[in-house]
Amino acid sequence: MSALPIAKFAGILVRQVAKPVSLRLQSYAEGHPVLRDYCIFLGQSLHLFTARILRQSQGLMQYTVNQPKTPVWGEKPSAPAAVMRVLREDQALALLKAGRAVELLSNPDGDYQKVQWKERGGELKEGWIPKRGSAWYSGPTLQSSIKPLSSIEALNNGTAFISEAFIFSVGATWVVYEMRLSAAESKLKAKAQKEEMERRDREIAELKQRADEADMHRAELAESNRKLSDLTLALESLRSESQEAKAEREHLASSGRRTIWLAAFAILPSVVLPLVLMR
Repeated sequence: MSALPIAKFAGILVRQVAKPVSLRLQSYAEGHPVLRDYCIFLGQSLHLFTARILRQSQGLMQYTVNQPKTPVWGEKPSAPAAVMRVLREDQALALLKAGRAVELLSNPDGDYQKVQWKERGGELKEGWIPKRGSAWYSGPTLQSSIKPLSSIEALNNGTAFISEAFIFSVGATWVVYEMRLSAAESKLKAKAQKEEMERRDREIAELKQRADEADMHRAELAESNRKLSDLTLALESLRSESQEAKAEREHLASSGRRTIWLAAFAILPSVVLPLVLMR
Protein backbone atom coordinates (compact mmCIF):
# COMPACT_ATOMS: atom_id res chain seq x y z
CA MET A 1 0.00 0.00 0.00
CA SER A 2 1.29 3.44 -0.90
CA ALA A 3 2.44 5.69 1.93
CA LEU A 4 0.73 8.78 0.51
CA PRO A 5 -2.90 7.85 1.40
CA ILE A 6 -1.76 6.99 4.93
CA ALA A 7 -0.07 10.39 5.16
CA LYS A 8 -3.30 12.10 4.05
CA PHE A 9 -5.33 10.37 6.76
CA ALA A 10 -2.65 11.24 9.29
CA GLY A 11 -2.73 14.86 8.10
CA ILE A 12 -6.49 15.07 8.71
CA LEU A 13 -5.95 13.66 12.21
CA VAL A 14 -3.17 16.16 12.95
CA ARG A 15 -5.33 19.08 11.82
CA GLN A 16 -8.19 17.94 14.05
CA VAL A 17 -5.84 17.60 17.03
CA ALA A 18 -4.32 21.02 16.32
CA LYS A 19 -7.64 22.82 16.96
CA PRO A 20 -7.99 22.00 20.70
CA VAL A 21 -4.24 22.53 21.11
CA SER A 22 -4.60 26.01 19.61
CA LEU A 23 -7.48 26.81 21.97
CA ARG A 24 -5.34 25.67 24.89
CA LEU A 25 -2.50 27.84 23.65
CA GLN A 26 -4.88 30.78 23.35
CA SER A 27 -6.11 30.44 26.94
CA TYR A 28 -2.53 30.05 28.17
CA ALA A 29 -1.46 33.23 26.38
CA GLU A 30 -4.32 35.17 27.99
CA GLY A 31 -3.15 34.19 31.49
CA HIS A 32 0.61 34.55 31.03
CA PRO A 33 1.85 38.12 31.74
CA VAL A 34 4.56 38.26 29.07
CA LEU A 35 2.47 36.54 26.41
CA ARG A 36 -0.49 38.74 27.32
CA ASP A 37 1.48 41.93 26.60
CA TYR A 38 2.83 40.43 23.40
CA CYS A 39 -0.68 39.44 22.27
CA ILE A 40 -1.96 42.96 23.00
CA PHE A 41 0.87 44.44 20.94
CA LEU A 42 0.24 41.95 18.17
CA GLY A 43 -3.49 42.70 18.17
CA GLN A 44 -2.88 46.45 17.96
CA SER A 45 -0.38 45.99 15.12
CA LEU A 46 -2.81 43.81 13.18
CA HIS A 47 -5.58 46.33 13.71
CA LEU A 48 -3.35 49.19 12.52
CA PHE A 49 -2.24 47.24 9.46
CA THR A 50 -5.73 46.14 8.41
CA ALA A 51 -7.16 49.61 9.05
CA ARG A 52 -4.47 51.22 6.87
CA ILE A 53 -5.09 48.76 4.06
CA LEU A 54 -8.84 49.39 4.29
CA ARG A 55 -8.41 53.15 4.28
CA GLN A 56 -6.03 53.05 1.35
CA SER A 57 -8.51 50.96 -0.62
CA GLN A 58 -11.26 53.51 0.17
CA GLY A 59 -9.06 56.52 -0.60
CA LEU A 60 -9.23 57.91 2.97
CA MET A 61 -6.54 59.94 4.75
CA GLN A 62 -4.21 58.04 7.03
CA TYR A 63 -2.72 60.73 9.31
CA THR A 64 -3.73 63.84 11.24
CA VAL A 65 -1.66 66.93 12.08
CA ASN A 66 -0.45 66.71 15.69
CA GLN A 67 0.50 70.36 16.42
CA PRO A 68 -1.40 73.67 16.43
CA LYS A 69 0.00 75.19 13.24
CA THR A 70 2.16 73.40 10.73
CA PRO A 71 3.54 75.47 7.81
CA VAL A 72 3.42 73.97 4.34
CA TRP A 73 5.79 74.90 1.51
CA GLY A 74 5.13 74.22 -2.15
CA GLU A 75 8.73 73.18 -2.83
CA LYS A 76 10.96 71.18 -0.58
CA PRO A 77 13.00 73.73 1.40
CA SER A 78 16.76 73.54 1.23
CA ALA A 79 17.19 75.21 4.63
CA PRO A 80 16.91 73.16 7.83
CA ALA A 81 13.53 72.90 9.47
CA ALA A 82 14.70 75.00 12.45
CA VAL A 83 15.40 77.94 10.11
CA MET A 84 12.13 77.54 8.22
CA ARG A 85 10.10 77.63 11.45
CA VAL A 86 11.13 81.21 12.24
CA LEU A 87 9.98 82.53 8.86
CA ARG A 88 6.77 84.52 8.71
CA GLU A 89 3.62 82.50 8.31
CA ASP A 90 2.60 84.46 5.21
CA GLN A 91 5.63 83.00 3.39
CA ALA A 92 4.20 79.46 3.70
CA LEU A 93 1.83 77.93 1.18
CA ALA A 94 -0.66 77.05 3.93
CA LEU A 95 -0.97 76.41 7.66
CA LEU A 96 -2.36 73.07 8.72
CA LYS A 97 -4.12 73.07 12.05
CA ALA A 98 -4.11 70.28 14.57
CA GLY A 99 -6.49 67.48 13.64
CA ARG A 100 -6.35 68.10 9.88
CA ALA A 101 -6.45 64.82 7.99
CA VAL A 102 -3.59 64.41 5.54
CA GLU A 103 -2.10 61.66 3.42
CA LEU A 104 1.63 61.02 3.45
CA LEU A 105 2.95 61.03 -0.14
CA SER A 106 6.70 60.86 0.41
CA ASN A 107 8.97 60.46 3.41
CA PRO A 108 12.58 60.83 2.23
CA ASP A 109 15.63 61.27 4.44
CA GLY A 110 15.90 64.73 5.90
CA ASP A 111 13.71 67.18 7.85
CA TYR A 112 10.70 67.30 5.53
CA GLN A 113 7.94 65.05 4.29
CA LYS A 114 5.43 65.54 1.49
CA VAL A 115 1.73 65.42 2.33
CA GLN A 116 -1.60 65.89 0.59
CA TRP A 117 -4.81 67.29 2.08
CA LYS A 118 -8.27 68.21 0.95
CA GLU A 119 -9.64 71.75 1.21
CA ARG A 120 -13.23 72.49 2.16
CA GLY A 121 -14.20 72.86 -1.47
CA GLY A 122 -12.88 69.35 -2.22
CA GLU A 123 -9.68 70.55 -3.91
CA LEU A 124 -6.61 68.42 -3.27
CA LYS A 125 -3.38 70.21 -2.41
CA GLU A 126 0.06 68.97 -1.57
CA GLY A 127 3.23 70.40 -0.07
CA TRP A 128 6.19 69.82 2.23
CA ILE A 129 5.99 70.01 6.03
CA PRO A 130 8.60 69.43 8.74
CA LYS A 131 8.74 65.97 10.27
CA ARG A 132 8.87 67.30 13.82
CA GLY A 133 7.06 70.12 15.59
CA SER A 134 8.19 73.53 16.86
CA ALA A 135 10.56 74.22 19.71
CA TRP A 136 7.94 73.84 22.44
CA TYR A 137 6.60 70.66 20.85
CA SER A 138 9.35 68.56 19.37
CA GLY A 139 7.25 65.45 18.76
CA PRO A 140 6.25 64.10 15.36
CA THR A 141 4.19 66.41 13.20
CA LEU A 142 1.85 63.64 12.06
CA GLN A 143 0.11 60.95 14.01
CA SER A 144 -1.95 58.03 12.82
CA SER A 145 -5.64 58.74 12.51
CA ILE A 146 -6.52 55.15 13.36
CA LYS A 147 -7.85 54.75 16.89
CA PRO A 148 -6.25 51.89 18.83
CA LEU A 149 -8.31 49.05 20.23
CA SER A 150 -8.96 48.48 23.86
CA SER A 151 -6.68 46.09 25.70
CA ILE A 152 -9.32 43.35 25.78
CA GLU A 153 -10.07 43.64 22.06
CA ALA A 154 -6.36 43.73 21.20
CA LEU A 155 -5.75 40.70 23.44
CA ASN A 156 -8.56 38.77 21.76
CA ASN A 157 -7.24 39.67 18.31
CA GLY A 158 -3.68 38.69 19.25
CA THR A 159 -4.59 35.37 20.82
CA ALA A 160 -6.95 34.54 17.93
CA PHE A 161 -4.16 35.29 15.47
CA ILE A 162 -1.74 33.04 17.39
CA SER A 163 -4.33 30.27 17.46
CA GLU A 164 -5.04 30.51 13.73
CA ALA A 165 -1.32 30.84 12.96
CA PHE A 166 -0.64 27.65 14.94
CA ILE A 167 -3.34 25.73 13.03
CA PHE A 168 -2.08 27.13 9.73
CA SER A 169 1.54 26.27 10.55
CA VAL A 170 0.57 22.69 11.44
CA GLY A 171 -1.41 22.34 8.21
CA ALA A 172 1.34 23.95 6.12
CA THR A 173 3.99 21.76 7.73
CA TRP A 174 1.97 18.64 6.97
CA VAL A 175 1.40 19.78 3.38
CA VAL A 176 5.15 20.25 2.97
CA TYR A 177 5.70 16.78 4.45
CA GLU A 178 3.19 15.28 2.00
CA MET A 179 4.87 17.08 -0.88
CA ARG A 180 8.27 15.72 0.17
CA LEU A 181 6.78 12.25 0.57
CA SER A 182 5.14 12.47 -2.83
CA ALA A 183 8.41 13.69 -4.35
CA ALA A 184 10.28 10.76 -2.75
CA GLU A 185 7.73 8.30 -4.14
CA SER A 186 7.99 9.93 -7.54
CA LYS A 187 11.76 9.57 -7.42
CA LEU A 188 11.44 5.89 -6.50
CA LYS A 189 8.98 5.33 -9.35
CA ALA A 190 11.24 7.17 -11.76
CA LYS A 191 14.20 5.11 -10.59
CA ALA A 192 12.23 1.87 -10.99
CA GLN A 193 11.08 2.93 -14.47
CA LYS A 194 14.65 3.81 -15.40
CA GLU A 195 15.92 0.44 -14.20
CA GLU A 196 13.12 -1.32 -16.10
CA MET A 197 13.98 0.60 -19.28
CA GLU A 198 17.67 -0.24 -18.85
CA ARG A 199 16.77 -3.91 -18.36
CA ARG A 200 14.64 -3.88 -21.50
CA ASP A 201 17.41 -2.13 -23.41
CA ARG A 202 19.84 -4.85 -22.30
CA GLU A 203 17.40 -7.56 -23.37
CA ILE A 204 16.88 -5.86 -26.73
CA ALA A 205 20.66 -5.60 -27.19
CA GLU A 206 21.08 -9.27 -26.32
CA LEU A 207 18.30 -10.27 -28.73
CA LYS A 208 19.85 -8.13 -31.44
CA GLN A 209 23.22 -9.73 -30.81
CA ARG A 210 21.66 -13.19 -31.00
CA ALA A 211 19.88 -12.25 -34.21
CA ASP A 212 23.17 -11.02 -35.69
CA GLU A 213 24.85 -14.27 -34.66
CA ALA A 214 21.99 -16.28 -36.18
CA ASP A 215 22.29 -14.29 -39.42
CA MET A 216 26.00 -14.96 -39.45
CA HIS A 217 25.43 -18.68 -38.86
CA ARG A 218 22.82 -18.77 -41.62
CA ALA A 219 25.29 -17.08 -43.96
CA GLU A 220 27.97 -19.60 -43.02
CA LEU A 221 25.51 -22.45 -43.49
CA ALA A 222 24.49 -21.10 -46.90
CA GLU A 223 28.14 -20.84 -47.89
CA SER A 224 28.72 -24.43 -46.72
CA ASN A 225 25.66 -25.61 -48.68
CA ARG A 226 26.96 -23.80 -51.75
CA LYS A 227 30.38 -25.43 -51.40
CA LEU A 228 28.73 -28.81 -50.81
CA SER A 229 26.65 -28.34 -53.96
CA ASP A 230 29.78 -27.48 -55.90
CA LEU A 231 31.51 -30.57 -54.54
CA THR A 232 28.49 -32.71 -55.37
CA LEU A 233 28.45 -31.40 -58.93
CA ALA A 234 32.19 -31.99 -59.23
CA LEU A 235 31.77 -35.51 -57.88
CA GLU A 236 28.92 -36.20 -60.31
CA SER A 237 31.08 -34.89 -63.14
CA LEU A 238 33.98 -37.11 -62.09
CA ARG A 239 31.64 -40.07 -61.75
CA SER A 240 30.26 -39.45 -65.23
CA GLU A 241 33.74 -39.11 -66.64
CA SER A 242 34.78 -42.34 -64.86
CA GLN A 243 31.81 -44.21 -66.29
CA GLU A 244 32.57 -42.90 -69.75
CA ALA A 245 36.24 -43.98 -69.41
CA LYS A 246 35.15 -47.41 -68.18
CA ALA A 247 32.74 -47.81 -71.08
CA GLU A 248 35.44 -46.77 -73.46
CA ARG A 249 37.87 -49.27 -71.93
CA GLU A 250 35.30 -52.02 -72.18
CA HIS A 251 34.61 -51.06 -75.77
CA LEU A 252 38.29 -51.11 -76.55
CA ALA A 253 38.71 -54.47 -74.86
CA SER A 254 35.77 -55.95 -76.74
CA SER A 255 37.10 -54.60 -80.04
CA GLY A 256 40.57 -56.05 -79.33
CA ARG A 257 39.20 -59.54 -78.63
CA ARG A 258 37.16 -59.50 -81.81
CA THR A 259 40.21 -58.41 -83.80
CA ILE A 260 42.25 -61.26 -82.33
CA TRP A 261 39.60 -63.82 -83.25
CA LEU A 262 39.34 -62.47 -86.73
CA ALA A 263 43.10 -62.63 -87.12
CA ALA A 264 43.13 -66.16 -85.78
CA PHE A 265 40.43 -67.23 -88.19
CA ALA A 266 42.38 -65.53 -90.97
CA ILE A 267 45.64 -67.35 -90.34
CA LEU A 268 44.06 -70.66 -89.40
CA PRO A 269 43.73 -72.02 -93.00
CA SER A 270 47.33 -71.17 -93.81
CA VAL A 271 48.50 -73.12 -90.80
CA VAL A 272 46.12 -76.06 -90.91
CA LEU A 273 46.24 -76.74 -94.69
CA PRO A 274 50.00 -77.45 -94.91
CA LEU A 275 49.66 -79.82 -91.99
CA VAL A 276 46.93 -81.73 -93.76
CA LEU A 277 48.91 -81.94 -96.98
CA MET A 278 51.95 -83.19 -95.20
CA ARG A 279 50.01 -86.23 -94.00
